[in-house]
Amino acid sequence: MIHYLLRIALLLAPREFRSYYGEQIAAGECDMHLNDVLDLAVTGIRMRLDDFARGVSYAVRRLIKAPVFVAIVALTFALGIGANVAVFSVLNTVVLKPLPYNNSAMLVSVRAADSRRMSPPALSLPDIDDLRAQSHALTEIAGVTADEVTLLRGGRPISLGGLAVMPEYFDLLGIRPQLGRALTVADSRPGVNNYVISDATWRADFGADPSIIDRAVTFDGRTGRIVGVLAPGQLLVNPRDGSIEPQDYLGALPETLPPRARGARYLSAIARIAPSSSLTEVNAELALVSARLQKLYPRYDSTFSFSVQSLRTTVLGGAAPIVWTVFAAVIGILLIACANVGNMLSARWSVRDREFALRRSLGATSWSVAQLMLIETGILALAGALLGIGLAYAALRGIGGYALATLPRGSAVSIDAATLLYALAIVVVTTLLAALAPFMSLNATDLNSMLKAAGRGGDASARHRSRAALVVLEIALALALVIVSGLMVRSFIELARTPLGIRPSGVVVSDIVSLPDARFPTLQSRAAAQQQLLGRLRALPGVDAAALSVAYPLSDISLNFDTSVLGKNYPQGTEPSAAGNDVSAGYFRALGVALIAGRDISDDDTARAPAVVVVNQAFARTILAGRDPLRAKIRIAGWNGTIAHWASVVGVVADTRLTLAEAPVPQYFVPIAQAPPIFFSAVVHATGLTAATLGRQIQDAFASELPTVAPPQTFTVEDRVALRTARVRMTATLLGLLATVALLIALAGIFGVVSFSVTQRSREFGVRIALGAGTSAILGDVLRRTLATTAIGVASGLAIAALAARAITSQLNSVSPFDPATFATVVVLIFLCAALASLQPALRATRVQPVDALRYE
Repeated sequence: MIHYLLRIALLLAPREFRSYYGEQIAAGECDMHLNDVLDLAVTGIRMRLDDFARGVSYAVRRLIKAPVFVAIVALTFALGIGANVAVFSVLNTVVLKPLPYNNSAMLVSVRAADSRRMSPPALSLPDIDDLRAQSHALTEIAGVTADEVTLLRGGRPISLGGLAVMPEYFDLLGIRPQLGRALTVADSRPGVNNYVISDATWRADFGADPSIIDRAVTFDGRTGRIVGVLAPGQLLVNPRDGSIEPQDYLGALPETLPPRARGARYLSAIARIAPSSSLTEVNAELALVSARLQKLYPRYDSTFSFSVQSLRTTVLGGAAPIVWTVFAAVIGILLIACANVGNMLSARWSVRDREFALRRSLGATSWSVAQLMLIETGILALAGALLGIGLAYAALRGIGGYALATLPRGSAVSIDAATLLYALAIVVVTTLLAALAPFMSLNATDLNSMLKAAGRGGDASARHRSRAALVVLEIALALALVIVSGLMVRSFIELARTPLGIRPSGVVVSDIVSLPDARFPTLQSRAAAQQQLLGRLRALPGVDAAALSVAYPLSDISLNFDTSVLGKNYPQGTEPSAAGNDVSAGYFRALGVALIAGRDISDDDTARAPAVVVVNQAFARTILAGRDPLRAKIRIAGWNGTIAHWASVVGVVADTRLTLAEAPVPQYFVPIAQAPPIFFSAVVHATGLTAATLGRQIQDAFASELPTVAPPQTFTVEDRVALRTARVRMTATLLGLLATVALLIALAGIFGVVSFSVTQRSREFGVRIALGAGTSAILGDVLRRTLATTAIGVASGLAIAALAARAITSQLNSVSPFDPATFATVVVLIFLCAALASLQPALRATRVQPVDALRYE
């Protein structure tokens, strides 16, 4: 045992110590005890630390003499490491960390599909009951839907946004209130209005009063009770849109109240799968369940099916590819920075050839020389890391706030222990990468020739090839990054420019407003309130068109209903589906939607008038194909307290897009007075008013006519487009900034290599000029070499860019991943920038004085 421990202890000592004393110690190992071995190990470690300290001291003394060099290298490292630290902190929080729920790996979201519809439909209460009863692989399931209530505090209405959930939601996610209790089945009974509020709502609206538990509070005109307060920052998930964020409250989903119809689908659901089940097995079982339900309920479920996907995928599905793309970009930035630093270090160390040659000729090993290089590079990398962490912190707290708001859990991003550990790993990796190429070129140089040439400024071919190879790497990575960012920018531009079919300016829309059931219990009371509000909006100064509607293009509301055409037979369960909307007179005029045929909805289309409907061109082209639209009748679904009925088509309007990424779908528009909904929004067009002024006037109108309802937020069409393109714009902006940094670092590398090469070849140029070489010949020589190196980098970069472009195909809108215009533009840009970067050193080469050059020859 002592024998093996002794050998390990000797390995801890420096090589010189082992060479001098290793055999002596080994010869006397029989007389050595464990304490001697420990003493030898401690002595070896102390000697290595002393050597390291002397190396650090020597490196620091040398670096102090080159402050400009240190500043440039440290800044280059700071850009690469800082970008990595910032993006890794986002990656770690948003993507890598598990969801903050009990056994989150077993949580899934329940998805529905309908072969008659492009977009996935929601679930109904009977759907969830069937899945709970017939699926053995799903151990728990809970329905969820977005909700909104108005809280009256001191006579002032406060709008709260939250979720209506089944009580199982709490156990599924492992949510435990800090005060009071969670919701139970008893809270879903008719007439019970109990809520669990967030910590933020408790503090902002109730002064953090602990006695609020079980106290009566007025919600939406009804008396309710607060039974619990969530923990601070509690994240709640809505699987319908994949959001995971704090909510103002959780309310009990009324499972025993209408609508309980199988076709009333307005819910999403989360579930937990059995520990012994996999997603594949669960989906196989749900396929069987779907087949049974299709036979049991052919009217509603003949084209309907269920499946699940991991809740993690639901939440991170849109964000994860973006974060990984940006992370890949900053890794590219880091490699470019390392290559650039490697070139600068190679140039700096080339003037120390004689020192390194003498060290090696006197017995120093390659490792001892490499250790000097690694220590010096490590000090520079550490300085860059400290600066980079500061830059990352500032970026996350500054411009990062806007970008992070579009990501799930973005508000929780911070530079934590894991991020600092990653930063330390990056320092080690960058130290090795940056010092690798210079050391390899140094080690490849013949020692004898190095001693002869050192000090004469020669540029050894091995070292020149090494620096050129690093420049090729920089150019390749920079080109790939610029192409990817160019594709994302083009994708954002194309998405933002998507024609919606409405006028782009002068229109202000409001957020959704809900009428409290307690104050507006009947259709007539809803209609009266809406007509009074509409009259107030139309009377606003400068307004030339105002309307109310359930939805509008780019709103958060999209309702799909089964419909049918009178006189046409449909096999059971095959009725077509269309987007339905309730609108008032003036809706199409306010949005600037053209009337193609027939008439518009008018104020005379009241509940006492014949039922009418207006359809869009897509509806007429598909569902009414082969018929005269103005002679057709279609079936309007009953919802929100209204009854299904037949309505005559009286008009056809131009298509509008509900979303930017989807083509126009069949839509029909019902007069709002004939089917007054419980929730609606305002659409107003005005001339001569700013959006802010018109928005305030709209809010004042709501406050005046509906004093118990919180006034809604207002937006312009540009605001809605910006909101819908926020994530794409954020990605394009970040990649554009990173690509700019990469390009600048690569160009700095080109400039540095060409400049150093010109300096090293100054005597060659002097001799050539003395022998009659013209300015153009010298200039052409330098530029040709630069462009040849650039061409190799471009060729390599195109291959990398093609792979990267294919990887981000799913993130592109209306743009090919191999868009020739983007690729060609970036290639030309790289060549122009490379030529400009090498121009100043090339011109300097033409000004070399032959007399000075020949003096050394």
